[in-house]
Amino acid sequence: MIGITGSCGKTSATRFLDHALSGSLQGHGVHLFNGQGFVSKNILKVRRSDRYYVQEVSGHRPGFLATVMPLLKPTISIVTAVGQDHYTNFRSREATAQEKQTLVRVLPRKGVAILNFDDPFVRPMADVTNGRVIGYGLSADADLRASEISATWPGRLSFNVDYNGEKARVETRLAGEIWLSSALAAIAVGLDLETCAKRMATVEAVPGSMALYKTPAESWFINDTAKAPYWTIELACRTLLNAVSPRKTVVFGPFSDMGGGSSKKYRKAARGRWTLPIAWFLSVRSPVTWSAWSMAMLPVAWYVCLRFGKLPLFWLQINWKARSRWSRLTARRTLSVCLYRSKNRLPAGKRAAVSTAIAVFVIQDAAGQADQSALTSSSTCSTWPLGLVS
Repeated sequence: MIGITGSCGKTSATRFLDHALSGSLQGHGVHLFNGQGFVSKNILKVRRSDRYYVQEVSGHRPGFLATVMPLLKPTISIVTAVGQDHYTNFRSREATAQEKQTLVRVLPRKGVAILNFDDPFVRPMADVTNGRVIGYGLSADADLRASEISATWPGRLSFNVDYNGEKARVETRLAGEIWLSSALAAIAVGLDLETCAKRMATVEAVPGSMALYKTPAESWFINDTAKAPYWTIELACRTLLNAVSPRKTVVFGPFSDMGGGSSKKYRKAARGRWTLPIAWFLSVRSPVTWSAWSMAMLPVAWYVCLRFGKLPLFWLQINWKARSRWSRLTARRTLSVCLYRSKNRLPAGKRAAVSTAIAVFVIQDAAGQADQSALTSSSTCSTWPLGLVS
């Protein structure tokens, strides 16, 4: 049993590890469905013939992991990172780390704790486990260490990995250095490096997590709509900021669970882009509510955008012109800020879907027929991968 937790990277690490192991062993991994009810149902699917089982585990509130551990009973535990997700429940990274370390504290003496040594809140967890510790990262004392990293767009992530004197070059299809930690976590589980390198060469990104899409107009989209914590904005943008591309567009949706007002954080994000070659900075601010309507509309709008290269404005007018009023939409190339707000009385889920769709129309119109446009987004749908790349 392999359990994976962390403030970010755990879903991708679970997917990568499952992909790496499935080439040689029978078993399966479960990502996204990481609550107590899902874990219990998933474990019932494990068969005696399975050689491995990988389960992503949430730690979204204090004490939650303790309720899952009697079910999972991991022999290998992986902690990817400690950040400021679920701010309203923890209020500090120290409290978040206290919850995450439950996964390594319950390991038996023959168990293995695989820890991100580059994270100052994960590294001390080596002192609270009974099992063997394997550290990964860029640190000089990490057991599994990466070097000679290359991830500049339009290239993909590649790096050298070194473990106990054994070395291998890993070439992936993934965009950006943000994937490095999850990739190392998957490699650290124990297969030989050459086998892992071959499997990592064919793995795809989790939909909604820095996933790549190409439009008929030869523009590239990076769909990062699975989560939208404020503290990960710079990580997501780094891929775009370092990219070699004639035009770049950034769109931010609502930040999730950050506490306090959002206006200052949006301004800070905008100011942070001033010294970098970004052609447009778009901020789509609208309420987000779970609803079947909004979940249905977002992938439809996304499909139309991919299929036709831009989103027809009349498609929106037919549905909402008679029932809604829109505030002004401004886009100033010199200021590089476009802010859209909906002030109608439609349900919040509809406002989120419509404002996102209009943002994509504006972006596509602005991008024109650029050879390569890179776009990154913090989602209008903060916890579900069916988000419109905006």
